[in-house]
Amino acid sequence: FTLNFSKGASQIIGQYYQLIRLGFEGYKLIMENCRANARYLTRILEKTGRFKILSKDMGVPVVAFSLKDKSLGHDEYEISDHLRKFGWVVPAYTMAPDAQNVLLLRVVVRE
Repeated sequence: FTLNFSKGASQIIGQYYQLIRLGFEGYKLIMENCRANARYLTRILEKTGRFKILSKDMGVPVVAFSLKDKSLGHDEYEISDHLRKFGWVVPAYTMAPDAQNVLLLRVVVRE
C-alpha cells in the first residue's frame, strides 16, 4: 500500500519539526505574540485616522485595511508600491466578484 502526492512533504516535515522542537506551549507563545502584534498594528493604523480596518481579530494574525478617504490623490496600490521600496511586502488587491470595488491592503504578521 503506497500513497502518491503531487507535492513534496518538506513543508509538512518542517512544520512537524517546529512543533516537536517548540512544543505546544512554545508554538502557542509565538502565535499569541503574532496576534498581539497584529492588534498593535490595527490600533496604530486606526490612530492615524486614515485607514478603515476590514479584518476582524479572529485568531489569525492578519490585518486587512483600506483608505478611508480616496480624495487625497493616493490609492492602496500606490501605498503598496511605496512600502515595497523600504522592503515591506504589503499586497494591495481588489476583492472577489460582487465586491471588486473594495480595494484593500493586507499584512500577515509573522515571527
